[in-house]
Amino acid sequence: MTDSQVWRQLNKVAMRRIIGNALGNAEKYNDGDLGVVFSEQGVMSIRNHARQLDDVAVGCALECLCTVEIGQISTELGLSVAKALVLQMGAH
Repeated sequence: MTDSQVWRQLNKVAMRRIIGNALGNAEKYNDGDLGVVFSEQGVMSIRNHARQLDDVAVGCALECLCTVEIGQISTELGLSVAKALVLQMGAH
């Protein structure tokens, strides 16, 4: 995390949804090593390991209506919503 303040003018509602969505998925699928980093350029990175997700599930996580099955449970990752909101605000 940076020691200096980083200011951005962003859509507050969209940012809440993006961060909530990303953190919710990271919490649900992490192996206990969740990390959140903010850079001086205003970039937020969320990282975690998720042994229960295979390469196919991770690869499709940002695609629309991606559903993964873990055991008998089927759940949508939902990161496509976060991606769409990020793109609407002009980020990548």
